[in-house]
Amino acid sequence: MISLSSTVDRYNDDIHYKNGTHLSAQLSWAAMIAFQARPPDPDLVKERWRDMWLERLEGEPFFMEEWLSH
Repeated sequence: MISLSSTVDRYNDDIHYKNGTHLSAQLSWAAMIAFQARPPDPDLVKERWRDMWLERLEGEPFFMEEWLSH
């Protein structure tokens, strides 16, 4: 097996972690938070969608705070 897109130096050469951390690169992962906070599909869960969505939003951790603390 030959890897075409790898590095031997994860600190200096890795695309997500060039010479430490690039805040802008890390913040781009915040899009996942928006993805996780989407409402359920009303076609699948019918009238329960709003209650399910509010429950999801109330339980969703705020990852950005943890990322910025590092």
